[in-house]
Amino acid sequence: LDAPRVEVVVDDAMRWLRTASETFDAVVVDMPDPDSPATAKLYSQEFYGLAARALAPGGRMVVQAGSPYFAPEAFWCIGATVAAAGLQVTPYHVDVPSFGDWGFVLAARGAAPVPTVDPSLAEDLRFLDGDVLAAATVFPKDRSRDRSVGISTLDRPRILQYEAKGWRGY
Repeated sequence: LDAPRVEVVVDDAMRWLRTASETFDAVVVDMPDPDSPATAKLYSQEFYGLAARALAPGGRMVVQAGSPYFAPEAFWCIGATVAAAGLQVTPYHVDVPSFGDWGFVLAARGAAPVPTVDPSLAEDLRFLDGDVLAAATVFPKDRSRDRSVGISTLDRPRILQYEAKGWRGY
């Protein structure tokens, strides 16, 4: 994180994005789970719109989106909400040993981004390669995109009900 091209911002994300004038090639959105009204604002169309403003031309944003297995409605709501903020999205999921099946949303302006890995870097990686990334965008039939979920906004934080429903009993 001390590379000269990296800027780490530790601040209230919503407040910082409202006044930020910089743009970034990559925006990583890894927020606390949306289990309260305070954290639900970070999963809103308004928040993702602010984050999209911080993307440089050709930039990418990745959003941690929870488990498509345990809380599929919450996962698909996050993807739909990012898309409603004006970005094209590619949902994907991988097995995270400490969490299980965990999902993310890759987003960009223009065409939906395709997850790729530089082949010269892949040689040194134990897990990730092009085939794993391609497989990560495939969802089983019982976890495929749920088009019935609504988007989450500041006024209507649907993510809270989807998250609570998905994790009930775990």
